[in-house]
Amino acid sequence: MSKMRKRDSQTHEHSYSAAGYAVECARYMHLPKDVIRRLYYGMLLHDIGKTQISLDILNKKEVLTKKERWKIEKHPEYGHAIVTKYNPHKDILDIILYHHERWDGEGYPHKLKGEEIPFLARIAAVADAYDAIVSNRPYKKAVTPEEAIQEIIDHAGTQFDPQIADNFCRAFEKRTKR
Repeated sequence: MSKMRKRDSQTHEHSYSAAGYAVECARYMHLPKDVIRRLYYGMLLHDIGKTQISLDILNKKEVLTKKERWKIEKHPEYGHAIVTKYNPHKDILDIILYHHERWDGEGYPHKLKGEEIPFLARIAAVADAYDAIVSNRPYKKAVTPEEAIQEIIDHAGTQFDPQIADNFCRAFEKRTKR
């Protein structure tokens, strides 16, 4: 993680924030502690493959070219290759490799659909997207948490597993009522 922090602090911060959101959702779903721990570690590492991508591309404010988009879409595979060397639990590898797959099969890198996508990667996808939506990026401004939740709701059943999206939103509701 220190390599990522030194190279790209935005991705580093995103990894920690998204991990927190994923854990909050998993706790709301009453998942076992060992599963939540693997989810957390997988989320910390989910974007490690971005260390293999030029900062010019990662920080670009304009629309990416087709070639630049292809490079960005390779980061799950790069990350999987990096982390595989350390022989972590399969759940962690699945999160890294599949966190950009979509419920409707239009994601990447393998266009998995529905329950073909590993369970923890489906949680990771929602948490990853939520943090991206509420964060300022070089190419877009952040929106409010309420607007981000609405985006999650709007994309349940297409981008996101509808049950996980529902649980994520309920966990958020519970947090805001405290």
